[in-house]
Formats: sequence, C-alpha cells, structure tokens
Amino acid sequence: GLPTEDFLVKIGAIARDSATGRHALRAAGLLMFGRYEAIQEVFPYYMVDYQERPDPAEDTRWVDRIVPDSTWSGNLYDYFQKSYRKLVSDLKVPFKLKDGARVEDTPVHEAVREALINTIIHADYTGSISVLAVKRPDMFWFRNPGLMRVPVEQAVHGGESDCRNRNLQKMFRLVGFGDHAGSGIPKIYRNWKAQHWRVPRLSEVPESEYTLLELRMISL
Repeated sequence: GLPTEDFLVKIGAIARDSATGRHALRAAGLLMFGRYEAIQEVFPYYMVDYQERPDPAEDTRWVDRIVPDSTWSGNLYDYFQKSYRKLVSDLKVPFKLKDGARVEDTPVHEAVREALINTIIHADYTGSISVLAVKRPDMFWFRNPGLMRVPVEQAVHGGESDCRNRNLQKMFRLVGFGDHAGSGIPKIYRNWKAQHWRVPRLSEVPESEYTLLELRMISL
C-alpha cells in the first residue's frame, strides 16, 4: 500500500544518500530487481545459472538451463522464481489437507528452497565464480562464490547467523523465506534426515573461493 519509493526504502532496496540527501539505489536493490546489463556495470563477474543434468555419470551435459540471455531480467528475484520452480517440478507431493486446502509444500520442498535462498544471500557477487543450482536424478547441488563467514561445523549446528548480504536476506525474509536465526542449514539437514537420505555435505573450496552444498537423494 506504500508509494513505490517508500516501499523500496522499507525493504532495503534504496536508501537516503547522506551526501546529496536524495534516495539512491543500494547494491541489494540492484541485484534483486535490476536488469542483467545494469548489474554487470557494478558487478562485472555477476552470473546466475540453473542446470538440469539427466545423467549422474555425466557431469557436464545438461538438458535444461537458465542463464541471463536477454529473454528475462537476469536479476536475483527472477532467478529464484524461475530456478525454484524447475528444482521442485518433479518432487512427489503426498495428499495432505490443512484447513480444507491441499498442502503442496513438503519438507523436501522446504529444504531445496532454503538451499537456493542460502546460495543467493551468502554469495560474494564480486567473485568470479557463478551462482549455480544443479538438478540431477540423484541429487541437488548448489554453489556460490565466496567462502563461509562462520565455520562449517557452526553453520550445520545452527544458532549463529553472519549473512554476507543482509539486505537480500531481509527481502527474502519479508516474503516468508529465510530468517536471521542461523537455522537454514540445520533445517536442510533435519528435513533430509527425515527422508532417510544421505547426510547433506556442506564444504568450501578455498583455492577457488566458493562454497558447495550437496543434497543427495540416496536412501540409507
């Protein structure tokens, strides 16, 4: 219900410039709602990528892909919407009612959504590695540029949040995705365990400066 400018201030997309007294675009606002060409003027290495790979044994071939290609904005908001729908399109949804309506969200949906959001909000957009989400018949995996800001063991245990992009985190939280409590990774591990699947693997690759999360759908 707010005017557009007031709305963008509230969600952290723009802020008042102390030098000029006028509102100016924040980096988070540009990444979330800008167009790819404009984003690259500030973040030259910015790239978001989704790939569906049909064969676990073949690591590079893909049958479906989303990258900025001039047919869509290329920003993080649209990347999340497009890639999340692709990631969960084949997930089974058991019949369950709540308040007379069918529940379409499952613990697996929640885990995959948390993984994608974490990949986006913790990425270092000055890095040269792309944000990448991959869907395979046997697993999902997610990569973001930048190393962890808390130890991996602490992230898995939860309770401590040190987000690299707090305004991006705020925008997702305002629409019900993610929080500031450091509970995202533990939730992923807990939901995966409930399916009796192999424990997720969160790791860092220091020499290339990226973080990787693997969610394998292998029954234990």
